[in-house]
Amino acid sequence: METQQLSPSRALHWFTGILVAATLVLIGVGALVTSTESGMSVPDWPTSFGYNMFSLPFARWAGGVLYEHSHRLAASAVGLLTIVLAGWLWLREPRSWLRWAGLAALLLVVLQGVVGGLRVVWVADRLGILHAALAQGFLALVAVIWLATSTRLWLPAGSGA
Repeated sequence: METQQLSPSRALHWFTGILVAATLVLIGVGALVTSTESGMSVPDWPTSFGYNMFSLPFARWAGGVLYEHSHRLAASAVGLLTIVLAGWLWLREPRSWLRWAGLAALLLVVLQGVVGGLRVVWVADRLGILHAALAQGFLALVAVIWLATSTRLWLPAGSGA
């Protein structure tokens, strides 16, 4: 029996798919923030009305705050998933380009968060445009990583799967 040089992980592929889906949800919530003009409903960053972002009382989650704060929490989840993905790729992925793509995704999601936060702190609409463009670039990058981790791409011809 011949051993394949590459043996992609199905778990990694599924995890990356979850990150892609979470990113789509995040972009959708970001679109709600923009379309409802809720971007400045929470006037501070990285805190939310002076609270740690993860401890904002539910009583404050009304109107535009609901959209904006939900966007921040979804972004935090995507950031956490990206940290895990980058580490997983760096430690287990044999293809160097894919390890570097994971690192690039991590750097891009950090930049995305900082630009989004600065848009609030500096009240700069131009940064909102950059924030949206970076979101699309991040989505494209994690989608490429998702495709590259597919086990179907690496099955030998005639394997029947």
